[in-house]
Amino acid sequence: MPRIIITEPGKTPQPYRLKIDRIVSKIGRGSDNDIVITTASASTYHCKIKRVEGGFILADNNSTNGIKFKDTKYSIIDLEDGVTVQIGDDIDIEFTLSDEEKEILEQEDFEPHQKKAPSEQKKKTKSKIKEEEEEEYEEEEYEEEEEEEEEEEEEEEEEEEEEEESVSAVKLKLNNSKPKKKTARKGARKKAKKAAKKAKPKFNTGSSKPMAGSSIGGAGALGTPPVAFKSSSSNFNLVLFLILAALFFTGGLAVRHYQDHDSFIFSK
Repeated sequence: MPRIIITEPGKTPQPYRLKIDRIVSKIGRGSDNDIVITTASASTYHCKIKRVEGGFILADNNSTNGIKFKDTKYSIIDLEDGVTVQIGDDIDIEFTLSDEEKEILEQEDFEPHQKKAPSEQKKKTKSKIKEEEEEEYEEEEYEEEEEEEEEEEEEEEEEEEEEEESVSAVKLKLNNSKPKKKTARKGARKKAKKAAKKAKPKFNTGSSKPMAGSSIGGAGALGTPPVAFKSSSSNFNLVLFLILAALFFTGGLAVRHYQDHDSFIFSK
């Protein structure tokens, strides 16, 4: 039979034997309980020991001070060999099993029934709520930091894109301005060439139309392209040189004749 030892303050520990086939054993200050205790911290019908499949449990009966295991309140405590639980504030119950009883219980399937008291569950729930709130707060802070970092990265990317666009725009302006300058220079050169051509004097040597069967520069009748004339300025200089040479030669003859004959060459 399972053995329990109840120790009340100021009293000698009292051993009790429970029948292994007994389903319920009531404990409390009431005289109609199976185990009667006199300590004031115990309720009239404080708790009960129940035989379940594969073992025993201690169940609280909505008592004032409840039942405890390791300073924690429970509504149900699984009783194992050698365990010590507390009733009320200062009553200890030690539970033991013999070897034969252990063998009997091991043949059965035991399912844990242990459950904390609602007050302890509320405490745990509050602590869990605080932990969850703290975790949520940390997660929110982390998300805010990530959002700030993402915003900063986006701003930096936008600034880089704006800089690239401005640089490309400047390059495009420079590229567009260069051809215009070249075109203007080319146009000025063409105008200068046209003006120079118009300013040069033109000389006509003979008929403006070449004779039939001939071409300028001694080209034959085979239609070969004419040879280009020398520039008009060189032609003018040549003609002027020839005129001056003829005048100089004529003047020399006149002077020579005057010296020899003492008269002008064309005088009678």
